Amino acid sequence: MVLTEVITSFGQLGRASSAIETLIKVIIFFIRTLTSFLIWARIAASANAITWPSGPELRVTLPPSIQSPSNTDYDSLVGVHDALSRCPNITTLELRVGEVGCVGEPDRWSLPLDPAGTSRYPPVLDTLSLEKYHFYDRNGDYLRLPSTWTHLSAWIWSGDAFRWLKWRLLSDEQRSVSNIELWLDAMDFSKIRHLSILDYDGSPETLVESKLPLSLPSLRTLRLERNTTVDFALSLPPHSLESLSWLDASQNQSIRPILEHHGRSLTHLEWRTPESLESERPALPKEILRDIRNLAPSLRALTIDLNRNDTWPWEDLRALSSGLPSGVTNLTLFLEIASECLRQQSPYDPIRCEDTCGPAEQLAKPLLTATSALHVARFIRHYAEGSLTSINFFAGDWTRTWDGPINMPTWLDGRRAWIACGAEGGERDELRCSGKDTELGEHEVDLLRALCVRTSTDLLGDITPAQDPGDQRRVSETR
Repeated sequence: MVLTEVITSFGQLGRASSAIETLIKVIIFFIRTLTSFLIWARIAASANAITWPSGPELRVTLPPSIQSPSNTDYDSLVGVHDALSRCPNITTLELRVGEVGCVGEPDRWSLPLDPAGTSRYPPVLDTLSLEKYHFYDRNGDYLRLPSTWTHLSAWIWSGDAFRWLKWRLLSDEQRSVSNIELWLDAMDFSKIRHLSILDYDGSPETLVESKLPLSLPSLRTLRLERNTTVDFALSLPPHSLESLSWLDASQNQSIRPILEHHGRSLTHLEWRTPESLESERPALPKEILRDIRNLAPSLRALTIDLNRNDTWPWEDLRALSSGLPSGVTNLTLFLEIASECLRQQSPYDPIRCEDTCGPAEQLAKPLLTATSALHVARFIRHYAEGSLTSINFFAGDWTRTWDGPINMPTWLDGRRAWIACGAEGGERDELRCSGKDTELGEHEVDLLRALCVRTSTDLLGDITPAQDPGDQRRVSETR
């Protein structure tokens, strides 16, 4: 009995030992597999060839676009990231990310900075221009497990496997760090003098919360649009900006707080909104125009919008002229080319022959021509106190040609006029104006007549009593 129990115990011990050996083999196999996986994934992550920029200025559009050409052959933000990581001589970065055409889409919308915070960009930039860049992306937005086992090898060789594993091993707090926070840690922003941010993807206050304004002590030129401008400009040191461009401004936000904050240092000011067929653009009120000389006394160049409705806005022009600082030498006015009656029409309504808003009426009056511009320019110089030697007028669509998906051309697209008035010998010389007058496109009137839809009233008006079909029938019956 005892012998039987001993034999049974040894048998159980042997089976347990065998199970332990099996478990050890499984663990060793797993470790070897994981080690091989990490080695190959790390090699794959570093295998991308680096495209070296040809000079200190790096201009990149992703995907590539004819309307916004790159000066490199980069086709992904990974290439831009590698260049910034290894090329210390870069001084200018102009990066546009967007959807080009119907199928063109970037690999991502922000630079692939290491989520662990180890990325370093040695360049000391002087100029940074970003368009449609996603400041608040997180790496987890782009790291995914392969959808099927058949994609496993591609996942490993692309380097995504190694990047995903590194990201998963981070703490929750580190994984939540935004792209702009990683970028601020990776690069010295303190020497940037010129900054442009267009098509910002977040709410206005988030750009200030990113601590980006505090990282720009050398900033002198700022170009922003819409509601991001006020908060950002007011977050910079007072009277530090020399040039400010506020594009697509809102009627609900005043420029006065910015001028009070930066006015003494400003030498160039641009405040304008692209023309639209939906509504009239906002314009600076007369109170601001009269007070510019006090708010920005060092101004030398001014660019603003000016609206008109059948007559020149002489009161606004007088306020502008008398309010110009004495040092302003260059004045640029942007006018609308579309009339109010055109804005009242839907672009999808049929063109009717009885419309009172024909091709000639669709153009805003007075027309911008060399003659009318000279008249206005002389008026401005008469009331301006200073050395104004250049007055330029632009009307119509001066935005970049649309290169995104689903292009729906409108009457406004590409329609423009411009007149430049200057005094070559200085302020005492007579102004001379030349350029491209506002005019109808070739054959526009003929095209309207060909496309117009005749209404029933028009058709009945063309039928005389003798030609009325009912009368003809009654005459025949009488006979």
